[in-house]
Amino acid sequence: MPLPEIRSLVALAEIARTGSFSAAAESLGYTQSAISQQIRRLERQAGHRLVERSSGPRPIAMTPAGEVMLRHGEAIAARLTSAAADLAALRAGKIGTLRVGCFESAGAQLLPAALSAFAREWPQVRVDLVEAEDDAELLNLVEAGELDVAYVVLPLSSGPFECVELLEDPYVAVLAKDVPLAKDPGPMTLDQLRGQPLASYAQMRAPHAIEQRLGRPELGAQIVLRSHRSSTLVGLAEQNAAIAVMSYLSALPARDGVTIRPLVGVAPRIIGLVWHRDRLPNPILRAFTGLASAVPQRWQGLPSPRRFTS
Repeated sequence: MPLPEIRSLVALAEIARTGSFSAAAESLGYTQSAISQQIRRLERQAGHRLVERSSGPRPIAMTPAGEVMLRHGEAIAARLTSAAADLAALRAGKIGTLRVGCFESAGAQLLPAALSAFAREWPQVRVDLVEAEDDAELLNLVEAGELDVAYVVLPLSSGPFECVELLEDPYVAVLAKDVPLAKDPGPMTLDQLRGQPLASYAQMRAPHAIEQRLGRPELGAQIVLRSHRSSTLVGLAEQNAAIAVMSYLSALPARDGVTIRPLVGVAPRIIGLVWHRDRLPNPILRAFTGLASAVPQRWQGLPSPRRFTS
């Protein structure tokens, strides 16, 4: 297959996003006929129909071959965006801005100490912080070159990532202090959660969904409330509206009105730092990841950080 033109791949992606040739043409600043020509050329090169045309008001759709081409096209576009970010950093001499992504518990418990140490060593670098409820958004931004580094929960989705493990964060049950299950502060079994109203995280990447983590899909039916806000989950537990099932870092700082009990038989979540493995070597990024990796050492039972790629 001849190598397709980048603009044709961009046109295909825009058609998929907008649902029509005319909307894609308007978005990209082309005529509709020019977009049609680009797609016909791309289909000839691929040897497959890529777009199912529709003569009515129904939006067009990608064929199976179109979906394959679209996935590769999006990856190519992300790499080009990353290359542009590298060139911009090179022009700026790598001094200026570090773009960091995080989710709530990492932002509350790990990021402040890392930023404090980083500011002392690199006072001339500005840090731009991007917060997200789900780390899938952060991974997309790292892949696209729009974030330099991000706190994530392992394992990663596939992509051009390199990562360092920071710490294990065990799952716990947070209960109102005056309920019978809170009288014993020791470990709690999953069987003790059976029949109890539960509160836990909202939509997350599939490997991190709480039902998946607990290994008890049936407990999903007991979740009466979901929230991305850790403070909301702890507050629900404090008012005895539900038992909050969450990670230990998310439950901190503990309120006076709750008891935190470890959950037996549940694998901890692993928090790490991720960056684009194909970006140019960056002394600012290396400095931040080194300082951030040292922060969790104050947590007991922390394994040595392990570097790996996905």
